[in-house]
Amino acid sequence: MMRLNDRIFEAGKQIAKGEYGEWQSGMFPKSVDELIYALKSLEIQHQLLAELCPDGLNESHFYQFLIVDKDMKCLYASKNFSAIFNLEVDDIIGKHWTENDFNIESLLKWDDLAYKALNSGKVYREIFPSPSKLLPGRFYECALIPYPSECPEAIFTTILDVTDIQQACTTLSNKNSHFNQIIESCPLGIMVADKNGRIEHINSEMNKYVRKLDTSSAVGKSIIKLCEEVGYPYKETLIYRALNG
Repeated sequence: MMRLNDRIFEAGKQIAKGEYGEWQSGMFPKSVDELIYALKSLEIQHQLLAELCPDGLNESHFYQFLIVDKDMKCLYASKNFSAIFNLEVDDIIGKHWTENDFNIESLLKWDDLAYKALNSGKVYREIFPSPSKLLPGRFYECALIPYPSECPEAIFTTILDVTDIQQACTTLSNKNSHFNQIIESCPLGIMVADKNGRIEHINSEMNKYVRKLDTSSAVGKSIIKLCEEVGYPYKETLIYRALNG
């Protein structure tokens, strides 16, 4: 039986032949065409790994790739990118994104950043709602990279499903909001600081005890800096004692 590395190498040679020769690991693509060759080789490796895993691979943990030219017409799309639209790669190649039934709201924002990246030569990163109407409620983190960087001819977009991360952040934010509401309603003066002594929350009741304290500007400051501003010795605070055992 052919070993995995041998299968990957042979498959890579089949796809990466042409005027650039056989694509070798570690080679850096110098043009858009070379970048496309490299991505096709990577895609074959991914496909082989998926076949060898008994339970398959979770596609949401892998990057999707898209390359468009200056007119926003598709030069390359990875199979896992086209799959979220239930389309074949050939249905996307050579077309402007408006020619397919994509989520207009999401793609308009991407389109705006793509032109900015082309004109400025800068990389833009953003989290977008799903561009596919078949997968509402999902979120994708995109990096829009002008390529080549010296004189951009295209936009290379890396796409990663971050829905689970977004949901976790929302849950955490809701819990923090509820926690802050409890603190604010407490009749005691409360100050919350992280392990480094940086203030995260102060309730309005604390103003009655430290009248010089501006709660709106104190959040984010070091407790040491705050004590200096209100004229209170930091080493006499309970927070100092807690942080120092």
